[in-house]
Amino acid sequence: MYRVTEYLGDYPMECQLHWNADFKHAIVAYGVAKDIWEESVKTTKVLDPDYYVLIEREDATDPSGYCPIGAFNISSYAPNDYIPARHVKAFVRRFA
Repeated sequence: MYRVTEYLGDYPMECQLHWNADFKHAIVAYGVAKDIWEESVKTTKVLDPDYYVLIEREDATDPSGYCPIGAFNISSYAPNDYIPARHVKAFVRRFA
């Protein structure tokens, strides 16, 4: 299972559309995260460098039960403001 969460720094945003939603496939979670990101581009939320949309995969070996696989943020390394799995852990560590 996958989930998508909007964050501002360490804190999940309470008004997020997909609060506690689970997705069966990574591509569906990616699509939802991208839609959320594209909507946020139309608002001022995206101007905050601490705002990001995180995609996580269920992982029994992780203490939180989920492991990050990608994120959207204005300080991303790749086109479309997407941070791939190989960089997302370093990015998320900024807020730990």
